[in-house]
Amino acid sequence: MYKVLIIDDEPVVRKGIINVIGWEGFGCRIVGEAANGIEGKNLILEHRPDIILTDIYMPEMNGLDMIRETLSAVPKAQIIVLTGYRNFDYIQEALRLGAADYLLKPTKLGAIQNCIHKAVQTLDERKQTSEEIVKLEKLFNEARPILLEKRLRDAIFHVSPTDDAFMKDMELFDFHLSDYYLLLAEIADVTEAYNLQLSKLGIRNAFVETFGSQLQVTPIDIGNKRILFIMQASDGHEDLLDVDRIMEGIENFMEMVKDVFDIEFDGALSTHGTKISELYQKASECMKTIEYKHYLGDGAILLAQDFLTEKYDDIGLIAMYQEPFLQAVKVGNVDAVHDILEKIKVSYEETYCFKAFDIQDFIVRLTYDVLNYVLIHSDLELAAFKMDAMKIQKALTQSRGVEAVFELLSIWSADVAKNRHAAQTENIDSLVLKAKKYMEMHYSENISLKEVAEYVNISTYYLSRLFKKETGRNFSEHLTDFRMEKAKSFLTDTDMKLYEIAIQVGISDPHYFSRLFKKNVGVPPTQFREKEIE
Repeated sequence: MYKVLIIDDEPVVRKGIINVIGWEGFGCRIVGEAANGIEGKNLILEHRPDIILTDIYMPEMNGLDMIRETLSAVPKAQIIVLTGYRNFDYIQEALRLGAADYLLKPTKLGAIQNCIHKAVQTLDERKQTSEEIVKLEKLFNEARPILLEKRLRDAIFHVSPTDDAFMKDMELFDFHLSDYYLLLAEIADVTEAYNLQLSKLGIRNAFVETFGSQLQVTPIDIGNKRILFIMQASDGHEDLLDVDRIMEGIENFMEMVKDVFDIEFDGALSTHGTKISELYQKASECMKTIEYKHYLGDGAILLAQDFLTEKYDDIGLIAMYQEPFLQAVKVGNVDAVHDILEKIKVSYEETYCFKAFDIQDFIVRLTYDVLNYVLIHSDLELAAFKMDAMKIQKALTQSRGVEAVFELLSIWSADVAKNRHAAQTENIDSLVLKAKKYMEMHYSENISLKEVAEYVNISTYYLSRLFKKETGRNFSEHLTDFRMEKAKSFLTDTDMKLYEIAIQVGISDPHYFSRLFKKNVGVPPTQFREKEIE
């Protein structure tokens, strides 16, 4: 039940409110009454009521000061002010302090009951919302390990980047990573799905239990027969994160699992990691290293540092260039094509982080991406280029080494990009020419940028920018220039009056026409005519 406190310096009012209103019917109970603000303050701090009915003018401390001094203790309380003073400033201050209702004495019983009913409804809604939030928080906390594992798995397989959004998720999960190793465990000789899952669960739980007292261990199921363990030092135990100690502990653990569960697995330990953004790289190390297990026999633990003799990351680290590269070719951005190719070249020439076969395969794929685009694009014909599909295919198969295929890609992609740029430029010229012709045909009418844009079927913004870029003048300036040139012809070759010429060039106000002509030509139209006649 909700707790109610009555504060009023008139005993009759307090007793009336307490005895007349059926509080139990509202799900409430009276926890106290006070005759002044000081008593009320003490009772509020003692009982923390849900509903407070208070007067304003009371001895020792008024109701507003009492609310002000206790508001932090009962921020969600429903405060109903009862007073005989009709003062707007008091009403405004009470509402500012969070009062739910304001009633003037004498007040009908029904009015008070309505206020109580509204207060209870508000409290019920808040309680329900609070309970829902608690339920959601409980569900989230229960699902936290699963959600964290999924997010880390996404990072390990490069499904999502370790960007700002990822880091915010890690903060939400209270997961931090700065000094760690990864262990990849691959279960051997278990094929039946049910037994495999039992084996993975057994190894997972046993590993956490064995190493969890010394290291922070985060297990990640990465599918098939593999589990990845993130091992990082607990506070004050950084010395435990030593390769030799870890190796010794893993070897003992493998023997225990074999003896107790009759489960055997191979393992691969990454090099030392210092950042969460390196998860993908460290996991890749483990997955590459585990492939050498047959050299050491079953139940072996392999160190990545022994097998990765060169700094070698997966080609996925530069795969991000694939989409923007093809897009640059499609839109004819030759500079962007050269820029992206230069970045790819720097990656394999200066960082030495890729094997020659992998980078060559990646470049070949980019070449075929461009070729496929040309083949399916209706506006492009292979005959327009230096090389056709057969020549490209032959050149790729005959090319030896990364430099040869890179040079082929550079020439081919630049050729296609230049073609697209020329086509787009021609299209732009055509649009501007079409717009100009429309203007020349309708200059005598009250035409607008919107009207012309609709005619050439592009947006007003695009047409305006095209005009500025192609002519150096915006639409209205170009239209005015054309109209003034026509006006010059009429002034020179006809004896039409100024207002007739103004109308003829699409300007209905002759005075405005004269001002515009002088501004554009330098002299008034009459003076221009006289000069031309002379």
